[in-house]
Amino acid sequence: MALIAEGRYEGRLAENDRTVTLRVSRREGGRLDNLSGDVFSTTAHILSFAGDLASLAEVTDADVSGRISGRVSFFSEGALARTGSRFTLVLSDETDDSAVGLTLNLGAGDVTVALSRTGPELRSLRVDVDGLDSLPTPQARIFEGDPAGKDLVSALKRASIAATVNVRPFQPYAAGASTPERLSMGELHSLMDAWSRPPTDIGQAWRVHVLFAGQYSGRGEADVSGVMYDVEPHRRPSRQGLAVFLNSTAIKACTPVNGDNWRREVLFTLVHEIGHALNLPHAFEDNRAQSLTWMNYPRDMPIGAAAFWNSFGESFDTPELAFLHHAPFSDIAPGQNDYAQRRSSFLSGGSNPMLKAKKTTPTIDPTTVKATLAVAPLKATYVFGEPVFLKLAVTNESRRKLSLAKALDPSDGFVSIRIETPLGKQRTLRPPAALCQRAPSMTLAPRKSVAFDGILASFDADGAIFDTPGRYRLQATFKGIDGVTLTSQPSFLRVLHPTRAEELVAISIWDDNALMRAIYCRQPLVALDSWQRLVEEKLRLLPDDGANTTKSYLRYVAALGWMERFAPAARAAAYRPNRRKALAHLRTVEPRDLPQGVSRRCGELLTKKR
Repeated sequence: MALIAEGRYEGRLAENDRTVTLRVSRREGGRLDNLSGDVFSTTAHILSFAGDLASLAEVTDADVSGRISGRVSFFSEGALARTGSRFTLVLSDETDDSAVGLTLNLGAGDVTVALSRTGPELRSLRVDVDGLDSLPTPQARIFEGDPAGKDLVSALKRASIAATVNVRPFQPYAAGASTPERLSMGELHSLMDAWSRPPTDIGQAWRVHVLFAGQYSGRGEADVSGVMYDVEPHRRPSRQGLAVFLNSTAIKACTPVNGDNWRREVLFTLVHEIGHALNLPHAFEDNRAQSLTWMNYPRDMPIGAAAFWNSFGESFDTPELAFLHHAPFSDIAPGQNDYAQRRSSFLSGGSNPMLKAKKTTPTIDPTTVKATLAVAPLKATYVFGEPVFLKLAVTNESRRKLSLAKALDPSDGFVSIRIETPLGKQRTLRPPAALCQRAPSMTLAPRKSVAFDGILASFDADGAIFDTPGRYRLQATFKGIDGVTLTSQPSFLRVLHPTRAEELVAISIWDDNALMRAIYCRQPLVALDSWQRLVEEKLRLLPDDGANTTKSYLRYVAALGWMERFAPAARAAAYRPNRRKALAHLRTVEPRDLPQGVSRRCGELLTKKR
């Protein structure tokens, strides 16, 4: 008998001119894996559906034409809308496996739509590539046409994604300006806006933008090989831009440029970041630290980097492939759900167990790990609008040494912090970018702790967090111990009711996405006009109050901004360092109730400049 072929199908509902797409995947040997699909109007995505794995059945009788039946779950507006709806999929002509008929209930009774096969790959993606002309240009074979299939198009094709890559000539950073060796988060944002602002109307045509830069300027610096942007939803949709740093430690160590090892490292970073743009987490975040996949770090594998490369099949692993093949449109499409926001449960973070893929067994017995996690604010009570910092600590409670990742900031990918507002709303702290860097491992002696108190939690990629007076509940998880997830006990903080001046200062920050980005990046020149209005018109309204750290922290941010050269792409000349202005700000900083790093950095800079 003829089986329904693996691939992507498309058709139209005649009564309302809606487009229906269908994806059918098969395992090795031809056995049915799963199916899924989407419904689009002429202007927008309407809903997605995915097969409930346990219910799927395929007729294999030689006398019956291809037929698949079972149940699907529907997702609308990114949320699970309905489960257990029956469907049937049959070949329209048993001599032609490219034409099928799909019958399912879209909400107003059963409808049948005729679908035609459009190709063997289940998804499609356009990749636009830019770079700085001061850097070595990667050979074309990194993107497409490598004889051994070690290129971007081939890597995505193995994940059933048909990729079109558009590589533009590398260009100067800005007209008349020299190219900075390192780019800060603010400069990367500026360059993205100037060169390739992502579209806001996301339909069936998926697109991501890749920027090749030198080094990252910020936490981790040379150890950061790549970054996937996850910026404010009100500024542009999420997960559409990423950067690869060709002068990062890992890539620069691979010589010669465009040699085998160099191309391998660049390609790995590129595919890894595109995986994030498609909403894949690191595999180690999903208890798959041993998995040979694009989404783990070869250098951090328990088997070692050499063994990883010898065994790596240049593929995503089984749970990742299930997600890439069948995740709902809002979970996976660039520009839709924010990073790590997934409703389908193919990977962690979802809410529909009927779709969950089988997980890999942890590599160690969790019962042998005796460690605790604690999260707490730096003080119990905050003034309205005051910068809120959290401290995270891991303690080894056993008599044995404990190996863990020294990565206690949420942007490292190992930490998740849940916050419950006074109104009962739950949200997860989401850094504006996911940095892909080598997380240093460390050994924690028995009865010892490691802590980090510099987690800025005042706002994140979704905006202000502590914007309502009252009591907030905090709880954290940490996945930096192989095979183990630590969960903290809840802690609490209270935000006081504001004075008029406090409310004006807070709102002036929260209503300006560029200003929040400048504070997060610790670079006021990202939003100079907004920053000057804040300082000159609003901040001086606040009285000098030792219990309110707002003035001190903003002065600290201003000092850091003026200490370094800053070169936004839209400006012909870079802002030069102004150390006199920076030191004037530093001398007014009172570091009490701020992170230890603020006090330490202030001391270093003031001592150095005397």
